[in-house]
Amino acid sequence: MPLRIFFDTSLPIAQKRSYLAEIARPFWSKKPQAEREEIYGTYLEWFSIAESMDDADIAALPMTWNYYRDTRQQDVGLRFAQQAKASHKPLVVFSSGDFKPNVPIENAIVFSGSFYRSRARNTCYAHPAIFEDYIQVHFNGELPLRRKQAQPVIGFCGQADATPNAMLGWWVRNLQLNVRDKLGSLPFDAPPIQPHLYLRKKTLELLRKSDAVKTDFIIHKQYWAGLGSTTERQNPNNDAKKTFVNNIVNTDYTVCVRGLGNYSKRLYETLCCGRIPIFVNTDCILPFEFAVDWRQYCVWVEQHELDHIAEKVLDFHQGLSDNDFIELQRACRQFWQEWLTLQGFYAHFHLHFAVVRRQHATHTPSDP
Repeated sequence: MPLRIFFDTSLPIAQKRSYLAEIARPFWSKKPQAEREEIYGTYLEWFSIAESMDDADIAALPMTWNYYRDTRQQDVGLRFAQQAKASHKPLVVFSSGDFKPNVPIENAIVFSGSFYRSRARNTCYAHPAIFEDYIQVHFNGELPLRRKQAQPVIGFCGQADATPNAMLGWWVRNLQLNVRDKLGSLPFDAPPIQPHLYLRKKTLELLRKSDAVKTDFIIHKQYWAGLGSTTERQNPNNDAKKTFVNNIVNTDYTVCVRGLGNYSKRLYETLCCGRIPIFVNTDCILPFEFAVDWRQYCVWVEQHELDHIAEKVLDFHQGLSDNDFIELQRACRQFWQEWLTLQGFYAHFHLHFAVVRRQHATHTPSDP
């Protein structure tokens, strides 16, 4: 039975489509029904729009919290939140961007790609990065499999350095954000003062210097190898994208460490390509971690363990038989397909509410 959603439609949704939350997009699409079904597939079978709050299973803001903040209409979202609370309906709020906006709604179940676990309340859940299927686009849907070698081969393609002036700019910007955070005037969680590129660069240097592993690193000093436009970046046939995908597919493991936001899109891209991520955990929250053991699919490295990253990769690699190594590649891709694609995420979306109900039951005092 579809999950019935009651959306707040008090604002002109159609005019602000760029702010639409992922869950609302199919319902405010101008595309023909056949095209919508091709894009969203069974998504349209899992959800339906409720005509009233009373008829709904959940309530939701149709646009990300970024919109309410950017247009200074937080009061609209807050009023709807009160309606949901009065009707005892779970309220879903999405946020977007590298820096998750602080959502000042006590009863909100918040979904974002970027959280800091230590600063997030227990009703904050991660949303995966959504992108095209690289194996379908670049390899006709056939997953290339690698045989296990004695030494693990580690790949990375992306920005992990910058010009001195650019790096100085990151230091100054992050310092300013942290000062504003201390003063209470920052509407999102401040990043570390040290630029994220330092962590990436250090991680790659530790692996490159180790005799325990082989590396194939392509390091850029500019984001997206200097591609400036969204159109260029979205073109699957551009040389930068092909180089990026081939670097993942032609290595055993890929380094996945946070970027500007506290998440790694590369983590999902590596799984999509049926390769094993080396995930550096920087106080992250991952999708469905309450239901899935992510450590089955990753070499998991806490940030404080970074000096031992090469040994951890080698230990993981040596713990796999030749057949285990091949099967893990298939398992990584299957995990992405079943849980982390647009279809996969929303197929399991309802699981979040079971967790919320359990949390509520645990914290609600029993009757005397």
